Amino acid sequence: MSEHVLKAILEEERLAAQSLREAYDEANEVIKNAESAARERERKAAVERRGAYQRVLEEYRARAEQEIGEQAGEAAGKAYDALAPARARLEQAAEAILKEVLDGHR
Repeated sequence: MSEHVLKAILEEERLAAQSLREAYDEANEVIKNAESAARERERKAAVERRGAYQRVLEEYRARAEQEIGEQAGEAAGKAYDALAPARARLEQAAEAILKEVLDGHR
């Protein structure tokens, strides 16, 4: 009978050790899955942040290009206006140069 009790105790210890190993294995699997899910969430968040950053950057770039275009148009208009007095005197200057050349002063 004592041999039977001893075998039963050893069997229970073996089963307990096996259950403990399985519990550790399951816990490790749960941890691995949680870490994997966390890495995937971090990766998706990083992709979303990059996309948002690109959208904001593109908005700023478009605004800057629009402002540059507007400023270039204004600058061209101002330059044209600034040259108006010179254009008004252009014919006069051409006649003066022609007179100088034809009269032989030059």
